[in-house]
Amino acid sequence: MIIRNFWEYYICHVTCHSKEIFTSDEYVWATDDRYKGVNALSVSDVGSVTPLSKGVSTQSVNGNNQVVSLDGGVSTMGSSGGITCYKAACSSGYYLDAPNSTYFTSTSKSGTLGLTCYKATGCKSGYYNGGSSYDYHGYKCSKCTYSCPSGYYEAGSTWTNYKLTSDSAYKVCNGDSSQTNSELCYTRTLKTCSDYGFKSSIPSGQTCEDVSPRSGLTCYKDCKDSNYTVIVYTSASSDDYTITSLTSDVSISGSGYSDSDSGTSSSGADSFTFSVPAGTYTVSGDASIKVKSSTSSVATFCANNISSTLSVTKSITVPATTSVSLQFTCNKLTPIKPIVPDPCSGSCPVNSDVPYYKVLQGNKCCCPTSGETNSIYCNCCKNTTNCPSNIPYPWVNSKGENCCCADLDHTGGASIGNWGTPTSCLCGF
Repeated sequence: MIIRNFWEYYICHVTCHSKEIFTSDEYVWATDDRYKGVNALSVSDVGSVTPLSKGVSTQSVNGNNQVVSLDGGVSTMGSSGGITCYKAACSSGYYLDAPNSTYFTSTSKSGTLGLTCYKATGCKSGYYNGGSSYDYHGYKCSKCTYSCPSGYYEAGSTWTNYKLTSDSAYKVCNGDSSQTNSELCYTRTLKTCSDYGFKSSIPSGQTCEDVSPRSGLTCYKDCKDSNYTVIVYTSASSDDYTITSLTSDVSISGSGYSDSDSGTSSSGADSFTFSVPAGTYTVSGDASIKVKSSTSSVATFCANNISSTLSVTKSITVPATTSVSLQFTCNKLTPIKPIVPDPCSGSCPVNSDVPYYKVLQGNKCCCPTSGETNSIYCNCCKNTTNCPSNIPYPWVNSKGENCCCADLDHTGGASIGNWGTPTSCLCGF
C-alpha cells in the first residue's frame, strides 16, 4: 500500500514537474486547500515521503477542476514547503456537480474511483449560450427574449402612413437567431388611397376633389356625377311662307334627370341649355310657328299637317353627344285656315292671333296682347248677343258693332290677306 501510494505520489510530482514526460492531466498538486474539502477524497495516509526529484516548485491547478486527495495530510519537501498531492476526479471539461437541467443540456461519464463526471453541452430550448444569468464552470446560459427580426413588426402595430403586409416571420431569440417562438411578425408597406378611405383615380363620368393624405400620394374624395352642358337648338323653316316667330317647348329626360324650358324667337331659331350627368336622354320639342305669305303682312299660326313638322323627338348619349338640333317645318298641304276664337265661351285659343281672354266694356274678348284695354282691337262678343241658328256666329266688326254671321271663313275667292273676314253677317244687335 505504501509502495503504491509512493509511486502515485512520485508520478504526481513528476507529472506536475515535467509534463513532457507524462501528458496526462490525471494528477495535480497544490498548496491551495480549495482543492480539498467536500470535493476531495482521502486515500490512506502514506506518512512522510521524500520526493526523489529536487528543486520542484509549487504548481497551481489548471482551471476549476475538482480533485481527489491522495494524501489526507500534508507532505513536506524540505525547504520547498508543505505540498499536498491530488489526483484529478474528472478529466478536463468534466465536473463532479451536474448542470441544472432547467438551463443546460449535458453529458456524463465515469471518472476517478468510479465517480460520475458531468459536462455542459449546450443550453436548453428557450435559453442561449451567453449572458450572465446561469453559470456552470464558465459555461453560461441566459433566457431568451423574443422580438421581431429586422424589418418585421408585431401584429397590431399601427402607423399613420404604413400598414402591415401578409409577409410574415416568427419572433427570434435575442441571443440565438436560430430559435423562434410561435408569434408572427409582419413587414410593412406604405398605405394606399383605399387605406385612407379615398379613391386612387377619378371614376368615369364623375368629378372629385383632390386630397394628399401623405407626401407623394394623390387621392380623390367626394366624387360626384359629372354634369355636362347639353345645348338643344330649335329652328323653323317653310317652303311656302315666311317665318315670323317660333315658340319652342323643349324637354330632356333620362338617367334619373328631367328638365324643360321654352321660349319664343322672331328669327325662327332658338337654343336651350341644360346641365345633365352622363347618361342616355330623350330630347323632345313642340313648336308653334307663325307664318305669313309674301303678299300679306298678316301672320297666322301654322297648321299641323302631314307636310308640317311641329313635334320632334331625339335620343342622345352624354357625354358622347352634347348638342342636338330639333328642326320644325311649316308647309302647305291645304290652305292654312286661321284658328277663329270664340270669346263668348270665356276662353281664347293660344295658337290664335288673339290668345288673351279679357272682359272689356262689358264684352268677352280675345285680344292680341295681354295689356289691351280697348275692345275695338279685340275679337269680342256681348253677353246680350244671342245669334239665331241660321247665323249662329257672333262677331264684332271694326266699328265695334255686334254681328251674327253664317260663318267666319273668308269671302269666297279672297286672298290670304282677307282671311278672317266673315260672310253673311247681320250687325247692330
